[in-house]
Amino acid sequence: EGIDNILGGGVIDSFWWSMKHILDPGSISENYGAPMGVILFALFNSVMGLIITGALIGFIVSAIQSAMENAKMGSGFVRESGHYLVLGWNRKGTSILELLSKFGNIARVVVLTEMDISELRTDIRRGPRGLRNLKLLPMQGSIWVNSELRRVAAANASHIILLAETNSGTSADVTTIKTLTLLNTPTYQKNSGRRVKIVAEIVNKENTSIAAIASKHQHPIVSSSDFV
Repeated sequence: EGIDNILGGGVIDSFWWSMKHILDPGSISENYGAPMGVILFALFNSVMGLIITGALIGFIVSAIQSAMENAKMGSGFVRESGHYLVLGWNRKGTSILELLSKFGNIARVVVLTEMDISELRTDIRRGPRGLRNLKLLPMQGSIWVNSELRRVAAANASHIILLAETNSGTSADVTTIKTLTLLNTPTYQKNSGRRVKIVAEIVNKENTSIAAIASKHQHPIVSSSDFV
């Protein structure tokens, strides 16, 4: 059952007939009584249709699984703007998130840290019940790397909170100062003519002055002893 010869037959008819067998393998039943060559060609088209359909389904499933795995491992990209961004993580993180949850009307809170995402999620689950009202997006990465800051859309964030990384140990302040230096470049401070509001934690008070220079004296620097 192809296109009527009045519409051209020939190549158009053959193409339509082949596509029908590829897209609908059941169409092979319409070839009952046809010459053996036609039946074999129809069978080939039907088998190819099954292979193409199977490959397409496999590709879609693989893409979905990859996206879910990226979300689970925190290796995706942030496409939002106006979000709160927490860079680094330590035991003070849940207390800060609890404060944010009380503000209400916060679009999204993105957390970027070097620690294992499963550990971060465990900390959040063990935190106050109010944290469940926050739209949290945990992500894994180095907070002082430019490409990672771009990945979490730091330039589009409304507020950035810098915490001393637990995994950084004694070099936590170095990591914080490196990140402050990056965040105070035009790349992250020229969006819509406004400055992103930043607050940073410093472990050792001796490093507060250095951090202030890195932030160009435009953002508050808080030592751990004064932090929430």
